[in-house]
Amino acid sequence: MISVYKHPHLGQAQHGWLQSHFHFSFAEYHDPKRMGFGRLRVINDDTIQAGSGFGIHPHQDMEIITYVREGWILPDEKGVKPRWDQAQFPKELASGQLPLLVSGRKEDKGSGALFIHSDAAIYGGRIQKGHSLTQSVRQGAYIVMSRGKAEVNGTMLEAGDGAEAVDEKELRIHAPEEAELLVIDVGSLRP
Repeated sequence: MISVYKHPHLGQAQHGWLQSHFHFSFAEYHDPKRMGFGRLRVINDDTIQAGSGFGIHPHQDMEIITYVREGWILPDEKGVKPRWDQAQFPKELASGQLPLLVSGRKEDKGSGALFIHSDAAIYGGRIQKGHSLTQSVRQGAYIVMSRGKAEVNGTMLEAGDGAEAVDEKELRIHAPEEAELLVIDVGSLRP
């Protein structure tokens, strides 16, 4: 089952230098029905004014990934030593399936994906207009459309939309126009 959350209906905040759309409850936006999805707690679609940004602020027991959109994923362990990594992700158009960008899964060790302390994975990339691919996922995945449009298992998503995929073992993605998206495979829907 795919449930879509349209970009104009996401939580919003305007702070002059920062414009945010919240896929889940965060900061001043609170919706008791949107408290996260499995291990995934926050996805913010932020537009930050050039020359500004977030000041130093603490986070504890979170995996923070920034990619056009920003998400927080709960780690498998508490109290792990803070660290950061960076990588240039593929710019080529995806074919077959989306490239693996981030993972904490044992089977992905050595894949070149950025490591997180969580049994979760993030796939992402661009799909050429008119092309299709199939992405395998576990029990639950959250999809974020960065650009363009794509049909996922028969459901159309547009730029900025989010969608929960529950009990879908594979996502059949077709791009009627060039599209860029992330698929966050949270594995189990229980945190």
